[in-house]
Amino acid sequence: MKAILFTIAFSLLPQHCFVQPNPGIMEKNTLTVEVHSLRNEKGTVRLTLFQSADGFPTEVSKAFRKASGKVRNGNCTLMLENMPPGEYAISLLHDENDNEKMDTGLMGIPKEGYGASNDAKVTFGPPKFADARFPLTQNQTTIRIKMRYM
Repeated sequence: MKAILFTIAFSLLPQHCFVQPNPGIMEKNTLTVEVHSLRNEKGTVRLTLFQSADGFPTEVSKAFRKASGKVRNGNCTLMLENMPPGEYAISLLHDENDNEKMDTGLMGIPKEGYGASNDAKVTFGPPKFADARFPLTQNQTTIRIKMRYM
């Protein structure tokens, strides 16, 4: 009897409740990254986007996506299009001498600017993925990151 009542109740629900999205069609998003507080217009701002803690923030070869741009009036805007929804973390470098690496001084202290999504703090080492991660779920998401210098 319970099975019959369940079947009747189930069949009375509106048909649109059972529409399943096609797994082959994935919503694509645009991620806009606004970098501010750059100290000069030299070189290039380099962005690496990670989907997991593996390699974050320094192993560029493990990044999901990369982008770069020039500084204008202390700011740089980078856009990543056709991004699948998910959780990500961003690492930034203000590569002032365009040598495609972070230049450091004594004891590994950065000579160039750096940043991370959520403005994740750096304390005796690089920021953690957990502190920098953010969700990308909307059609377009804009995040702001402050460039930091030692």
